[in-house]
Amino acid sequence: MSRALVPLFSALGHVPTSLAAGAGRTAGHLTGLFPSGSKEQLIKNHQRLADFPLGNDHVRRAFASYFEMFAQTPSLHRWSEQKIRSSVDATNQEQLLEALEQGPVVVAMTHSGNWDLAGAWANYELGKVVTVAEVLQPPELYDYFVKTRQSLGMEILPAKRGIFDTLREQVKGRNVLVPLLADRDITGSGVEVDFGGHRALVAAGPAALAKQLDAPLWVNHMSSKRDQHGLKYTLNLHPVETTGDVEADTQAWVDAVVPLIQTNLADWHMLQPLFVDDLDQERLARARERHARSAEETGEQ
Repeated sequence: MSRALVPLFSALGHVPTSLAAGAGRTAGHLTGLFPSGSKEQLIKNHQRLADFPLGNDHVRRAFASYFEMFAQTPSLHRWSEQKIRSSVDATNQEQLLEALEQGPVVVAMTHSGNWDLAGAWANYELGKVVTVAEVLQPPELYDYFVKTRQSLGMEILPAKRGIFDTLREQVKGRNVLVPLLADRDITGSGVEVDFGGHRALVAAGPAALAKQLDAPLWVNHMSSKRDQHGLKYTLNLHPVETTGDVEADTQAWVDAVVPLIQTNLADWHMLQPLFVDDLDQERLARARERHARSAEETGEQ
């Protein structure tokens, strides 16, 4: 990612929210008109979960949703508590609050909606959010996103080697929400699952962390809907029945989240390959070898 994104995001933070969001939607619509690797991959991902041919209108809506999220996020620190609360609602909120009273709750999240806004809302409505962030390049971009999320009340840990143990110790015994983006594996340690009738690799982290913490496991896919008052997001939160078997529990949360994605497909911001047929098999093999060596060195099972 370019260093030019940091000043761009910083500038958007001073633009009125509605104007920035509108610019984001327009940019997304335009991007969806032209061929690109990201567009091709998004179509592949979405088409696998759709039971009808996806047209250009769907692609443009999907890119508009994605770009609006990025245009909206830089100004979130200026939003009032009332605006944040009124911009998001959630399913099964009372049940989740009851679970949080007992300790940490792990949430397997999809790349959808606006997860920074979700984190800000959760800090008001549910409890403290503790999560990890991919270490992006250049470092200035990573620092920007971390500072933005910290300003919204979230605790952010870098997704570096050893992060699983660090995160486990950080949240153990606390009444905190632990959302983890999990609908794509980037580590080489992912679990292969049936993802809507197609083989895919997703992150093992949520199920493994829930097991080690003896914590509840939930899923979330975030959808959006526009009305006369603007854009409203919904956290489609659902509990998952777990067994303590990481692979089985990973398949269980995938089974729970796929119907949510299918119902709100344009809000699924998955522009990277996750389905096995789309993956570079040699690169995947190297990643798994690196993970196996790392596990041996650290004594993981």
